[in-house]
Amino acid sequence: MFTIGLFKKTVLADVTATWADPTFNAAAAGVGGNRKGPLRRYANLLAVMAQGGLWHGAAWTFVVWGTLHGVMLVVNHAWHAVRRAVGLAPRPSWRAARIAATGITFAFVVCTWVFFRAADVPTASTMLRSMSGLNGVPLSASAGAFWRNQTHQVRQLGRIASSIVGGAGATRSSGPARLAELNLSGPWMILLGVIVFGTPNTYELFARYEPALVDSKGALGTLRHRLQWQPSTAWAMGLGFMFVASVLQLLKISPFLYFQF
Repeated sequence: MFTIGLFKKTVLADVTATWADPTFNAAAAGVGGNRKGPLRRYANLLAVMAQGGLWHGAAWTFVVWGTLHGVMLVVNHAWHAVRRAVGLAPRPSWRAARIAATGITFAFVVCTWVFFRAADVPTASTMLRSMSGLNGVPLSASAGAFWRNQTHQVRQLGRIASSIVGGAGATRSSGPARLAELNLSGPWMILLGVIVFGTPNTYELFARYEPALVDSKGALGTLRHRLQWQPSTAWAMGLGFMFVASVLQLLKISPFLYFQF
């Protein structure tokens, strides 16, 4: 089950391992930590995550981003505490619960990334209103227009592909330029969604080997088990190809991630 806690351990692994966990442990030791009850623990968690936002940059957008993650972590811990108190332990077989947890986490993280990337808080608020359909354009109408346009783009793709394969010289040579003009963001979102939600992440790939963050027993579906890393010729060839491609990309200038904010 993918929750905000697992997101913190995986996607934010660099911050968690090098800063957040040591800072939280130090803060917890200084102000009592869990020994003074869950409220103090939640306050510590909020404070550390807000500071984690500042770790990314000196702007209110980063403070809001970190604080929102702290709020969601508090909600996550409180929810698990309530479930334990009433004797409702989570079960790996609850498919609906896993889907709901993944969907809520995904929606929350997408919204918080708006603050991470926006120039200021008002800009982020405007973007979130637009994402929610609150800026004058109904969400259903804009989504319908978008997918109608994407259907037209896919049909155009089929026509261009046919002209490239069976067309004359001039038609065939103009095909790549016409392909570059297409807007296929819809199909790309579907394909990337299948990859994100249907294939294992880095921790799941190596879940069979220690140390592993994800338990490989019952934690993954059949397809994800099959895609897990193993010492084989196919994996060696695939990783070798990716290594060569990565080395070739070193010739391109790519600014450090945090220099872009």
